[in-house]
Amino acid sequence: IKEHKTIDRLLENLDQIKGKRLQENLQDYASQALLSRRLSQIVRDVPIEIDLLECTAQKPDYEKLISLFHDLEFKSLTKRIEQKAGITNEDRENEKQEDSFIAHEFNLKEVTKVFEGEKVAVGYEEDQEKLAICFDTDKVYALSIHSKNREEEKFMQDFFEYVKNPDTDICCYQAKKTYKALLAEGIELERIAFDPEIAAYLLDPGQNRYDIDEVDREYDQDHAFKSKEYSQAQQVNAAFRLQDKMMARLEENDQKPLFSQMEMPLAVVLAEMEIAGVYVDLNQLKEMKKKFQKSSEELACEIHELAGTEFNINSPKQLGNVLFEKLELPVGRKTKTGYSTDVEVLSSLAKKYPIADKVLQYRQIMKLKNTYVEGLAALIDEETGRIHTSFQQTITTTGRISSTEPNLQNIPIRSEMGREIRKAFSTESKEMAILAADYSQIELRVLAHLSKDDTLLEAFHRGEDIHTRTASEVFHVPMDKVTSSLRNKAKAVNFGIIYGISDYGLSMNLKISREEAKEYIDKYFNRYPKVKQYMNKNIKEARETGFVETIFNRRRYLPEINSRNYNLKSFAERTAMNTPIQGSAADIIKLAMVNVQKRLKDEKLKTKMLLQVHDELIFEVLEEEKEQAATLVKEEMEKAYALDVPMQVDLKMGPNWHDVEKVEAKNGGNRNDGKD
Repeated sequence: IKEHKTIDRLLENLDQIKGKRLQENLQDYASQALLSRRLSQIVRDVPIEIDLLECTAQKPDYEKLISLFHDLEFKSLTKRIEQKAGITNEDRENEKQEDSFIAHEFNLKEVTKVFEGEKVAVGYEEDQEKLAICFDTDKVYALSIHSKNREEEKFMQDFFEYVKNPDTDICCYQAKKTYKALLAEGIELERIAFDPEIAAYLLDPGQNRYDIDEVDREYDQDHAFKSKEYSQAQQVNAAFRLQDKMMARLEENDQKPLFSQMEMPLAVVLAEMEIAGVYVDLNQLKEMKKKFQKSSEELACEIHELAGTEFNINSPKQLGNVLFEKLELPVGRKTKTGYSTDVEVLSSLAKKYPIADKVLQYRQIMKLKNTYVEGLAALIDEETGRIHTSFQQTITTTGRISSTEPNLQNIPIRSEMGREIRKAFSTESKEMAILAADYSQIELRVLAHLSKDDTLLEAFHRGEDIHTRTASEVFHVPMDKVTSSLRNKAKAVNFGIIYGISDYGLSMNLKISREEAKEYIDKYFNRYPKVKQYMNKNIKEARETGFVETIFNRRRYLPEINSRNYNLKSFAERTAMNTPIQGSAADIIKLAMVNVQKRLKDEKLKTKMLLQVHDELIFEVLEEEKEQAATLVKEEMEKAYALDVPMQVDLKMGPNWHDVEKVEAKNGGNRNDGKD
């Protein structure tokens, strides 16, 4: 076409085309080429019966447009339209002032009416040290926490007792944050019954944020304020108003137990974990830094020697030039800025070229040093010697808790050098120990429970190693003849099935052909037919209802499940298969956290829950509480929810998170011999 300019001219001059095969192909498929061209052309002769001049753009109704964009959550477009409409920050501030819900100052006669009700919404302005309370739809009162006024002091004492009453419904926006702020002032909220942020998350887990103004406008349009950002008084008032409306929606979804018995108590548990923090040995980090620095320098020398020149290994451009121009290694992939030197490219080269393997090792060590050793050291609180991470309760669509600033759920464990980072997570004294309690194969146990597959259920009831059992079933070899290689393949299939893995995905994981991977998956489903039936049922129900649910009725909406786009549809189908399993496992550990924390308080133990990392809980225990704490934790975790198969929790204890060794709890929980 480049030579003949058009398809028509090309087809008219086929005799000039070099190559007999090419001539034949062009002649045989000429009609398809012409049809494809016609299908791609824009039709320009459609009869139009309207006057195009009538379609001239008119000045928009900015007020209606901004309102519509706001409802549709077009946040960036809303700002652009406001700019076009000439709406300034001053205009927004004036609107906020006009719409402001002013908190009334202390009035003893009025505020004592709070004790007549069973519900109160609270909020705390830390900068002003004022407590906002709402017990009437129309009013919010502001009280100074540290007032010297005798009437106010007396009221605050009575109010503290009132909120400690387990029969009092406490409402607040961002329960975890409110609990921590008030606890710092000596006010302990015994039972937080409602948080619109958490309620909104359960009702629609696909959002990135649950700002109170957005939630208020969605669930109580009649009384929501116009303000773009709610004042403390407005937040408290909204929390008070929204409780009945949002609880009714949760009840419609059969989610009230999930909300009231799991998520709301969990907010308080997470707050207490954040306050506790985890002790980090700064000296240990300093030693690791020296070790990693020395290793990185030695590797750099080896890389420069193999390259025959010195260069900046951290520069992808310089590294690419050395590998692919100077050393003439096979080019894996090029980008707009030059040669790609990403993990995939270097990993493929590392099999034959030592320099690529050395670069991968160098990068790993530099990441450990910069991100973890130096990064964690900078985040240690000077007063407590601890790192206080933030646990996010309303982020993931599966219901899992996430950890941020820093992410302590992401401490590397795949390499020995990575695992060493855990040595720094220790205790303040030798009279204490780290207790790690890990659910064994919880997702596979949930799969057995949900699918009701007889063979899978039997394996867990007999306490067999599930991966060895799967290898035996799939590869038709006796249990005692299963090699470590076969077990690893079965393990990849077992966990891959949970996430809806394809034959391509499994082939990449095991580095085998797609045909062989497909054969493994087919054999698995032949041996565990009810697992396949369960997966298909999930997809079918998701197509009909638009969502899937966990055991505890946590929902995940999947609008793409009926998409015509293959990739979107396939992703939604895989999500429909794995969310009930992954989400149920996440729910079980949340329930366990609530129950364990309650037992620790009931038995007045000083053991502290520090971290939640996937299927593992980390505790700090005193020497004299070791046995009692281990037994308590194992019992509560294993009986958190009664599956059709026994739950198993493996306990390890030691001076730090790395050097923990297996321990047995006395008279604790269910027992079997399943392995991870």
